[in-house]
Amino acid sequence: MVNKPIFFSCQIGSPGVYSKFCNVDNSYDKLDVYVGSIIRYIKNNKQLIGISIYGSSLNNPKVLELLQICKERNLQVAVDLSCNDCDVEFFYKNISYINVVRILLYSLDHTKHNNMFDGNNHKNLLKFVDGLTNKKIGKVVVIPVTNDNYDELIQISDWAHNKKFKINPLPVPKCCGSKVNVLGKENFKTFLKCLQVLQKDLGDELYLDTPVGYEYFNKPCVCPSFRLSFDVCGNLGIRSCKFSENFLGKIEDVNMDWAVYKNLWRKSNQCLKCSDFDKCGGGCICNKYSIGERDFYCSKK
Repeated sequence: MVNKPIFFSCQIGSPGVYSKFCNVDNSYDKLDVYVGSIIRYIKNNKQLIGISIYGSSLNNPKVLELLQICKERNLQVAVDLSCNDCDVEFFYKNISYINVVRILLYSLDHTKHNNMFDGNNHKNLLKFVDGLTNKKIGKVVVIPVTNDNYDELIQISDWAHNKKFKINPLPVPKCCGSKVNVLGKENFKTFLKCLQVLQKDLGDELYLDTPVGYEYFNKPCVCPSFRLSFDVCGNLGIRSCKFSENFLGKIEDVNMDWAVYKNLWRKSNQCLKCSDFDKCGGGCICNKYSIGERDFYCSKK
């Protein structure tokens, strides 16, 4: 574990493309104050290697200041875009500051995709992706996986690979279950078997964000949240990641209390006693009904 976080995500405005997965209102309208706090944190943390930004207010002049500071610090910048006109304009206007662009695709069926993502129209997304195919920039398709689309995983991944995108299949955490039909345990196993196939075909082009899926792969797959990273939401609260409902302080607390946050993973005695703890790291906080419990998808008895 590191002494301080090496990267973090930050929400600009409302959650934007991630709104479907947020069960709490954490937006903040004083963008100048928000960005100022983020910049101060960046200046005070010399261990940082990168940040990820997302939200509904990316195309705001204040955000340019944040991007400029990141470039001065030589930090990697990833952006999660909704592919509406505003986000696309932001991207092309600031492409020189951006290292990685991430788009969220739920389905190749336009009706299914549009029902999941308001404001991330399928037609606009496909047009944006086509325009990026030959751009020399990091490109990632994030696939939020639920019971309603897990059977499309290989088809979507093939499409993304043909468009020269890397692939990040992301099972929607249990904490988001009130808004989406999250994977059941049996479907999760089927999903992992699909990932096994994809890993053989795609290798490093596949990002694995599935801690308890380590059994299906040849390497540990440990969630970085509060080990290496954290999320700053729109009200300057911090949480483990952009899916979490648990706010554990403000951004200014991170430098003081990072060890405390890292120790959250050690609240589960069941996990600590497990011989596979080092491989899954205790699973995903957002898949636990309480921090002291095991990941919902844990296969150990």
